[in-house]
Amino acid sequence: MSLQKAERIAEHIWREGFKPDPILTVSEWADRHRRLPKRSSAEPGPWRTSRTPYLREIMDCLSVHSPVEQIKVMKGTQLGFTECGNNWFGYTVHIAPGPMLMVFPTVDLARRHSKTKLTPTIKDTAILRERIREARSRDSGNTILEKDFLGGSVLLTGANAATGLRHISIRNLFMDEIDGYPQDVEGEGDPVGLATNRTDAFSNRKIFKISTPTIKDRSRIEQEYEESDKRHYYVPCPHCKHMQWLKWEQIKFEHEEYRLKNTPHYECEACKKPIEEYHKTWMLENGKWIAENPGHEHRGYHLSSLYSPLGWLSWTEIVKEFLLANKRFNETGDKTLLKRWRNTRLALTWEEYQQIRSENEILRLCDERPRGIVPSEDVVGLTGGVDVQDNGFWYVIRAWGEHLGSWLIREGFVETWEQLETVLWGSRYKDVEEKEYVLRLVFIDAMGHRTAEVYDFCRGKQGIRPIKGEQRMASPYSVTKIDVYPGTKKPIPGGVRLYRLHSNYYKDELSNRLQINPADPGAFRLHAETTDEYPQQMIAEYVSEKGVWECRSGRANHYWDVEYMALAAADILGFRYAKPKNGEPKGRRKRKIIDRGVSA
Repeated sequence: MSLQKAERIAEHIWREGFKPDPILTVSEWADRHRRLPKRSSAEPGPWRTSRTPYLREIMDCLSVHSPVEQIKVMKGTQLGFTECGNNWFGYTVHIAPGPMLMVFPTVDLARRHSKTKLTPTIKDTAILRERIREARSRDSGNTILEKDFLGGSVLLTGANAATGLRHISIRNLFMDEIDGYPQDVEGEGDPVGLATNRTDAFSNRKIFKISTPTIKDRSRIEQEYEESDKRHYYVPCPHCKHMQWLKWEQIKFEHEEYRLKNTPHYECEACKKPIEEYHKTWMLENGKWIAENPGHEHRGYHLSSLYSPLGWLSWTEIVKEFLLANKRFNETGDKTLLKRWRNTRLALTWEEYQQIRSENEILRLCDERPRGIVPSEDVVGLTGGVDVQDNGFWYVIRAWGEHLGSWLIREGFVETWEQLETVLWGSRYKDVEEKEYVLRLVFIDAMGHRTAEVYDFCRGKQGIRPIKGEQRMASPYSVTKIDVYPGTKKPIPGGVRLYRLHSNYYKDELSNRLQINPADPGAFRLHAETTDEYPQQMIAEYVSEKGVWECRSGRANHYWDVEYMALAAADILGFRYAKPKNGEPKGRRKRKIIDRGVSA
């Protein structure tokens, strides 16, 4: 090779070396360079943004030339958002070097992410392998929690470690699953605030927060999303092209005894035609983000698992999980699966308690039965609750079926003990076929008003027991023998059995049952003659910051109290597990003696 030719080659290499990198967005960089590792990816190989089109705008907001500073995502699972953060990591290393911090709920999760996601990504992505040295020695600049590269570094830490959230300034901040962060880290304050403060020195900072939500009004990501432009991903109907964002209410399916009978489809909210899941790929490709609160400086995105690409998480799987969660709740009262399903699949917070509910929503639970009529459906038995006041008694009588589904039979106020006794035992409760039902167990509040009178009323009577509600207990209920009248040493002839009820436990369940569709198993139903006073009292209580139920000032809550008593009575009698047949449990189940005079 001649000297002149060698000089031309050298000049060409020099010029190419000093050319600025092309202006790429994060999504373009990922499509061009990123490879998903076999070790941790269901679809290893080249990254394709076309597989998850809803991620394109979000990733591009993270690009160095985008004016967007903060991006907040309230998301479901199986949507690709973790890989979205990893793409930003790769883009930072290659295109926009600078200091970056990735925060996970714990240090252990940060280590796991580094080992299973970042390290394989570096090995399988050539452009990153060139820029980050292998961790062969302590001075390589590449450890589990730190990756050094020309022009910057990426640190990984946990929100439970204050040392990883202070001192060093960073330009790019990625916070994963922020609802899993502790409220206070080692006495130094909120970890989200501590990490965000580290970006103050950079005018061109980027802050990316993602999480599945948790409890309503306690969820960090819900609050972040509310403080944004609140975007939903609108997709077109394949039939009428109407743009809509996917909602659980439009997923249509049939089931019997919690078993799915057909393939779920989506019903277009405009033309009402069924949309099969195979249309989803086309719909996602033609979708777009639309802001509910346009003009806000922070970008906020909400996306449920209903958008999960074809081949990942199907609508059928989501519906089956929903049915299983409802089965568990209706049979045992355990709402863990239902809560997790709502958080991870719908990307919505769990409304742990009935804090805000309209009177109209309560009245929608009415059926066509007149007051006092037991439903024609199989009924296991009747229970009741009584709230004692100085001037009289509020009461409710409720019928119970499978899965603790129930029907309001009678409610009201009486002034005397004699009138109350007539309501409880002197009245006949029948269905339309004139079959009679008796009250199996009634709870009456013995605390606060006329306690000695309550004890005397309960003595020697079958099926009625005094109760004391307590906000915090180790179990749903317990029974205590009371031998003397309160405030005296006077003995109670024969004594009485006082039921101590975990009021928060039963009010939580009552609140959640009010959310069940009246046509579904386990629903809470009212009769056709329910007055306006009933729903007013049913929404009188809320959960305070201490996590306990409290009554709003100036509001009456008598029906709310007697309904939780009736529910507790049904639960203690074992109605949750009963299989009705003509008003009695199926089979030859031996009755369980709850106490003398009360059997399940």
